[in-house]
Amino acid sequence: MSKNFLVERVLPTEQIETDKKRNYEYPILLLLFCIFLAFSFYKLTESPKTWYDEGILTQVAMNIAAEGKYMIQIAPEKFVSAGFVSTGYPVIYPVGLAFHYFGMNLFVARFVTVIYLLLFMTLFYILARRLHGVWGGILAASVMASFAPLFGHGRNVLGEIPGLFFLLIVLYQLSKIAQQNFTASPYSIAITGFATGLAVSTKPIFMLLLPALFVAYLWSWPRETRSIKKLVAFFICFLIPVGIWVVTQFDNGDSIASMLSIYSNPAGYSPASLLHIILGNVRRFFTEWKAIYMLVLWGAWVISFGIRWARGKKPFEIAELVAILFATFVLAAYVRTEGWYRYFFLAEVMAFLYLPRLLHTWAIELGRWIPSSTKFLQYATYVFLVLLVLGQSYYLGAHSWIVADFTRHRTEGLENYFLHFDKSKSVFIYNVPEVALFANGVSYYQYLEVKQYLVVGQNEIRELDDGRPDFLILFADEWEKTLARFPRYQKQEVIDEYVIAAKKPA
Repeated sequence: MSKNFLVERVLPTEQIETDKKRNYEYPILLLLFCIFLAFSFYKLTESPKTWYDEGILTQVAMNIAAEGKYMIQIAPEKFVSAGFVSTGYPVIYPVGLAFHYFGMNLFVARFVTVIYLLLFMTLFYILARRLHGVWGGILAASVMASFAPLFGHGRNVLGEIPGLFFLLIVLYQLSKIAQQNFTASPYSIAITGFATGLAVSTKPIFMLLLPALFVAYLWSWPRETRSIKKLVAFFICFLIPVGIWVVTQFDNGDSIASMLSIYSNPAGYSPASLLHIILGNVRRFFTEWKAIYMLVLWGAWVISFGIRWARGKKPFEIAELVAILFATFVLAAYVRTEGWYRYFFLAEVMAFLYLPRLLHTWAIELGRWIPSSTKFLQYATYVFLVLLVLGQSYYLGAHSWIVADFTRHRTEGLENYFLHFDKSKSVFIYNVPEVALFANGVSYYQYLEVKQYLVVGQNEIRELDDGRPDFLILFADEWEKTLARFPRYQKQEVIDEYVIAAKKPA
């Protein structure tokens, strides 16, 4: 091992492996892969607990598998458009296909997303190894794999990890194009455009990749190698998956403009309240440790850019420029949301990918100021990354909500309840969309308050007023609020955080 493993690959070049390097690389990777694989599948259906967003996505996948409809059921044989759903066909259609062939249950749905998770981590290592060499790649991947939110967002049905997988394809292709002095083949351009389109189709937040690519193209792509043909090829390949998204996502009655307005202001804040929300979220970066962690990662990365610029080194390698711009745009978008940490997770992933490089930059700069500490700082970068992996692993195993959910029995309880459910009876699912997957084969009505301004199944509430559904299922904390509203129902039992109420005898 070289004394400074990060120096092995400051710029992306093809690695010519020796037998000696393979001797230590492959066993380490095999060990890490086995650990990661085991943790990815352990109690997959219970942790993280199934929840609202996942429930909406699995419902759409269920209806694709059973009815061929990209819709949400609100009553038996009654469906509405799922155009408001913010995760697209690259996630929902594979889950629907798996439902069609292997049955509709939570394990099947999450198995698909874990496949995406494994693909993501594999490509993350390949790209990190290309950027930083073997040891830098292993350590960067280990930092990523020990980060608890990776499993929180990667073990359930969401769009973040699949979208990041496609984003990594884009970064890999850009790194490859830069290595070839921007004499890119049409094949590389096509892959870049197609992967960008898939990322955008997976989740609208990845639309922020487009301005990042545009700025990086103007800044880092040499003028003499620019070509209208390449741009046209990129956009044609980009528009293919985006066109499929538009066709599959939106019903004839949907207004794409109104759907995009939902994506641009997901919380539905008024202009008057937006400033208050923005200031509150900015405050999080100075008062809440998870947000502080994100700010430190991003800030150190940005400063490392400035250091390389000041030292006359070319800091704007095109793939890294795209990554840091995308991360910056994600953080800017985060401050006008409800403030969930999940909304800046994409920026954290980008920072982890380039963490070895920014640490190397800091070590070199400090070595200039303190020449006697150069060797120490080279080792310190290694020690820091190892300690970061150990610290994150400890938190993941001891304090994360992923591990806390290992003791839950939400899925088991719901499966057992509906396994013995009388199929001649009906149930009303009141703002708990995740329950629908377990009620497969049962006649159900549904009401969803996705946002204050986005309510689905409002008219179906009358069915409860009339006492038509035999059972009502909702969150326990909602039961007291609705008790006076629906006097025809009485509490029957509690499963995890859900109350199941039965219609009172006539």
